[in-house]
Amino acid sequence: MLYKLELDMKNLSVWLFDLFLLSGLANAGQLEDGFDAYGKGDYVKAFQLFQLLGSSGDATAQYTLGVMYERGDGVFQDNKIAADWYRKSAEKGYIFAQYNLGNMYLKGQGLLQDNKKGFEWILKSAEQGSSLAQGRVGDMYRLGVGVDQNYKNAFEWYIKSATQGDAISQTNLAGMYKEGDGVNQDYKKAFEWYSKAATTGNVLAKANLGYMYFSGLGTPKDSQLCLFWSSKAAEQGDAAAQGLLGYLYDTGEGVPKDYQKAFEWYSKAAAQGNEMAIKNKAALEQYVTAEKNKIEEVRRSAEYARRAEDAKRKAIDEQKKQSAERQSSDNQINLSNLLLG
Repeated sequence: MLYKLELDMKNLSVWLFDLFLLSGLANAGQLEDGFDAYGKGDYVKAFQLFQLLGSSGDATAQYTLGVMYERGDGVFQDNKIAADWYRKSAEKGYIFAQYNLGNMYLKGQGLLQDNKKGFEWILKSAEQGSSLAQGRVGDMYRLGVGVDQNYKNAFEWYIKSATQGDAISQTNLAGMYKEGDGVNQDYKKAFEWYSKAATTGNVLAKANLGYMYFSGLGTPKDSQLCLFWSSKAAEQGDAAAQGLLGYLYDTGEGVPKDYQKAFEWYSKAAAQGNEMAIKNKAALEQYVTAEKNKIEEVRRSAEYARRAEDAKRKAIDEQKKQSAERQSSDNQINLSNLLLG
């Protein structure tokens, strides 16, 4: 999976602090003032301070100016100017700028799209230890983007990133162990890495962990844990997990059978194009329709039998009534004959 660094106000203060530490002592006072203004949303003041420092060659300020232009914080959004500032900083070896410059090459933002140059700049960041860049290099080797496809190299970069706690790389590493891409297939290790990534919230890892508990790959089968992790992933919109959850309710594996819930989860997965869910939904519809027809046939048969029984009872009652009337008439005739005699 390819991804990019996104900043938001929740992690902005941490990001600014990290930049401050990386900036060293030179220009520390002005940088601190700039970061303080940025963190408070005073983009005009922050831009003025970073502009002054960036123009004098400070790599941290240059990178931050790139971020401000890319995001449009305090300035008109301009990817070309953002890329120019990233380049100035990246050429000085600034790890974050190298990653963002490479990312802009990949997306063709502010400069001509060039996967090869994108790979080269992201690789520089990865070689300096950025877990985000290391994971991205792993992606590019795995997919053959900007570099020849090489699963072994992809695996090695995923390992570097995953051991630093990157959940996406942990998930991708687990996938390589599961499929045996670039490494000997090992379900147990796949399960271990999926578990690490799932506990940090990665939805794809949750879905795969649920499936491994379902199938017994790398761990004993456990229908309850399968339900637990599949439910979490399904609720976050993962189509495969939604389809599996539908199957559990459809078959009653780990949960009481519930065709209504099965149909609902199949429908959600099918709406995302999950082929297995589409087939299972259709099969369930046919089964439920057939069951409804059987129930309707039983109901009709019961109704027919009831009506036949009612008709039979009415006929018997009518015969009894006529017999009683005939007997009464015969008695009256006999009585008249006695009186006349």
